[in-house]
Amino acid sequence: IGVMGNSAGGHLAQFMGVTSDVPEFRGTHTHLDYPHRVQCVAAWSQASDFTREYGIWDRAGEVFKIFLGKSLTTETRRLHVRASPLFWVTPNATPSIILHGTRDPEVLFAQSVWIYDRLVSAEVDVKLVPLEGAGHSFSGKYLEKASASTIRFFDAHLKKVKTIDLEKLKIFWKRIGSDIDIMDAKKGDLVFFNIDSEAVDHVGIWCGNDSVIHCGGELKIQSIYDDSHTKLSN
Repeated sequence: IGVMGNSAGGHLAQFMGVTSDVPEFRGTHTHLDYPHRVQCVAAWSQASDFTREYGIWDRAGEVFKIFLGKSLTTETRRLHVRASPLFWVTPNATPSIILHGTRDPEVLFAQSVWIYDRLVSAEVDVKLVPLEGAGHSFSGKYLEKASASTIRFFDAHLKKVKTIDLEKLKIFWKRIGSDIDIMDAKKGDLVFFNIDSEAVDHVGIWCGNDSVIHCGGELKIQSIYDDSHTKLSN
């Protein structure tokens, strides 16, 4: 799952990315048994530190009072800190792409620099894309660049091919599997065979019709009779 947002939505997306491991933000809904962590975040024109928007954006007091219920005072500063993604950054934060116009008159470009630096310090996978000359809301060439950058980042994190540790898989197979006759193979059985050596060095999934699906550079369905020695495990 990837989340993105602009302005207040960018703040909420980034907040999700830095608080995935904080139990108090999971709520009390009935689906707590489902995974709650997002895999990547795209935050556009976000405010990472609410305490530093006052005196910069003339509507900060009005908007944050609606957003948080209170304006910034000595007594309410902690509330503003808790609502700011900057103060929740840990090494467990979600990979993020941060996009911000350098001429944003409402939320300083520095707001994105601050959280970018904090995420880098925590060794989190993060990318900052400054949009030179852009304001708070993106349009035209700025929107095209922001959209393209976000899609590339999401593709890289949401379309990752999960690799298999073959040694661990073989150990697992030896522990719970057994050799079977090819005639007894069922769809979905793991198929262990060799490609580059005499020993078993590859794994696939039995598809029936004397074929397996596997990835040997590219995902493909291949006949077991293509000069491959085959062992099957159920």
